Amino acid sequence: MPEMRTCRDCGKTLANRRALRCQPCFHAQKSREYKPREPRKCLDCEAFVCNHYALRCLVCSAAYRKANPKPGNLRDCPQCGGTYRRMCHGVCTGCYQKNRYRQKKGEPEFDRVRLEATKRWRAQRKDCPKHRDKCASQRRKRTYNLSAEDHSKMLSEQGGKCAICEKDTALVVDHCHTSGKVRALLCTKCNLCLGYLEKNRPLYEGKLQDYLERFASLRRE
Repeated sequence: MPEMRTCRDCGKTLANRRALRCQPCFHAQKSREYKPREPRKCLDCEAFVCNHYALRCLVCSAAYRKANPKPGNLRDCPQCGGTYRRMCHGVCTGCYQKNRYRQKKGEPEFDRVRLEATKRWRAQRKDCPKHRDKCASQRRKRTYNLSAEDHSKMLSEQGGKCAICEKDTALVVDHCHTSGKVRALLCTKCNLCLGYLEKNRPLYEGKLQDYLERFASLRRE
């Protein structure tokens, strides 16, 4: 039978043969080795920054962004106002971790603050055509597996007109509901009418033409 391991500090017998210390001694050792994180200072004014992941305070960050236009891979956090390269759920990493902690604690103000930040973020990008086109392209890629190059190619082949009524208006993607493959670009009215008729083809096949021919005399009056 293998020998039982004892704690390095108090000498108690350990139930876990892989452990080096018992649980009380382990926590005591961790508390002795713990070093609190030093607060970070702003690179410009050397004031303490509330967000540990931020390089500058809010005032210096705004002045830095004004003096140095940001490239395309940097974004502003709507909650703390800092500029960061990576974002997590629309906010910086520091604000995201704070939000998770506040959400776990059940703060009543958490939902309200997060909702206001989301509304500000959407309001800033609501009228931006570049952001709107990017979202539409991502939605077409996610739903129909249609890339931006293929969409622009189809649009140029149709001359920017609907494939059925040939009207120059806003177009949407028409796809086969059975195979899921993209067929063409149609206007909203033609797409809705085609989808309804295709879904109820046995009911309306041939009956619509007979109905229009029956009342064709009304058009001549």
